Amino acid sequence: MKTAFIIVSYNSSEDIQKLSESIEKQIMKPDMLIIVDNQWTLEERNKLKIIAKKYWFKLILSDKNWWFAYWCNIWIKNAFELWATHIWLINPDAILKDVLYLKKIEEEFLKWKYSIFWTYVRNIESKEIEFWWAKLWFFTLYPHIIHRWEMYVDNERDIEETTYATGSSLFFTKELYISVWWLDESYFMYFEETDFCLRAKKKWYKIWILPSTFIDHNTSSSVGRMSWFYVKYMIRNFLKFALNQAKWYQIPWFIIVYSFFWVPWFLYKYNLLKKWK
Repeated sequence: MKTAFIIVSYNSSEDIQKLSESIEKQIMKPDMLIIVDNQWTLEERNKLKIIAKKYWFKLILSDKNWWFAYWCNIWIKNAFELWATHIWLINPDAILKDVLYLKKIEEEFLKWKYSIFWTYVRNIESKEIEFWWAKLWFFTLYPHIIHRWEMYVDNERDIEETTYATGSSLFFTKELYISVWWLDESYFMYFEETDFCLRAKKKWYKIWILPSTFIDHNTSSSVGRMSWFYVKYMIRNFLKFALNQAKWYQIPWFIIVYSFFWVPWFLYKYNLLKKWK
């Protein structure tokens, strides 16, 4: 098992520094580390160069802000063509508190020959679960997280099958990527991994989560959880995702929920509420 680790940075040098320190403490380390600087200022780029040199990252310098999936696809393809058997995509705002994180992942991959795999995602401040056992509501296709915002409890439960995985920390094999092919670059950001997982399931791949480990996640630290940029792409891409994946009998239900509940609630919670305060 030869794992290439890929991270796309958008003004994330401080987060990447913390993530790099946590990877350095791992009992087992990735075989290759790749950072793509997707939005540069001279100060930001210089910080990433220092991090890359210290922690042996391969640093890729972008001339402008291309989309997340674009850079992932390029370097996934390059890694597989060169030597990699597995890819690890992780957000820059993640931290590996469990020093056995990568060791546990590799042991499960080699034991059961999984094709796509992820783990608990825990909020870095509250220590509550952000993502676990994800599924989609049948009629509306709305992504739903079971046990969200419950306190994380370390345990040794067996792996579990889920409907899709979050891209916060996502592992998959060369075989799966060749079969499913690329991350859809038209999403720009958000929902591209959900779309990828559903296309994998249509080809009879199963998606698994390992409950016995986790990453800590500083959610949307690069773009701002309450920013209009975040709200815009969440609304846009949920619509795009549902229209790409919905069956004919799901579309009317989706339109009703999307138009009269999901979008108004999202605008209120993440934008209007902030302005009123």
